[in-house]
Amino acid sequence: MGLRGPAPDPASRRGQLRAKSAAKKRAPDPPKLAGLAERVSAKPPAGLGAAGRALWRRVAVQEQIRESDYHALHELCRSEDQYVQLRQVIEAEGDLLKKPVQNARGELLGQESYSNPLLAHLHRLRSEGLKLCGDLGLTPQGRARLGMAVVEAYKAPPDRLDELKDRRRRRLAGEGKP
Repeated sequence: MGLRGPAPDPASRRGQLRAKSAAKKRAPDPPKLAGLAERVSAKPPAGLGAAGRALWRRVAVQEQIRESDYHALHELCRSEDQYVQLRQVIEAEGDLLKKPVQNARGELLGQESYSNPLLAHLHRLRSEGLKLCGDLGLTPQGRARLGMAVVEAYKAPPDRLDELKDRRRRRLAGEGKP
């Protein structure tokens, strides 16, 4: 079975190939955004405990937190409330719990210590909270992933005053004065 129509001209075929390859090389246009999403309210939602409300007030004012982050922020605050509650229970019970050890006749032989099972839940809550902090851009790595500037602590180069203070400190230390 043959091709329909006349044989294609090789010159026109090359032009079609160039147009296709140029279209592939061109970067796609970025999506057009109508504007930035609204900021999330600084007022914490109902149902959060004291620790969750305090965290909400601290985080909601951050520049990168928007209305689309509401559920992640709410979950982070609920996780903080649970963490505080578990921490209080663990402090009351202790990190190590004890249970009696008995022989086959039911006689008490002693006690066995074991780790509080709430500690595993506490660690899971903390790791989930840290992941949410990274997702919200509250950690340096999270801000870098979001393309935000990571600000390093500024340390001024030593100047003449610093040199004089060091000389005085060394002089006083040598004389035994505080």
